Amino acid sequence: MAKIQIDIPDEEHERFRQQAERDGLTLSEWMTNAAQRYHASRRLAHESKYGKPFKSEEEIREFFRLCDELTAEEGPEREPDWEEHKKVILEGMASGWTGT
Repeated sequence: MAKIQIDIPDEEHERFRQQAERDGLTLSEWMTNAAQRYHASRRLAHESKYGKPFKSEEEIREFFRLCDELTAEEGPEREPDWEEHKKVILEGMASGWTGT
């Protein structure tokens, strides 16, 4: 098994550690899951060509078909609650990120 060392700000480390604890995971497990979800979402966007707005109902159906095919290792373990969604939305708005 490979080991990876990363540098992150102390406040992020503590926030990530606390979230991992709430999820019943070690920080390593939590970060691995986060990386797997990120990779799966990027792969899905790349493979399905849906990194851009849908152009037809068929494209939407294809997108959701591909979502359904994600394995447990590739997709999220659970749907985040509304507060988690809202936090991500607000952080994206604050950063000016428009990758939707």
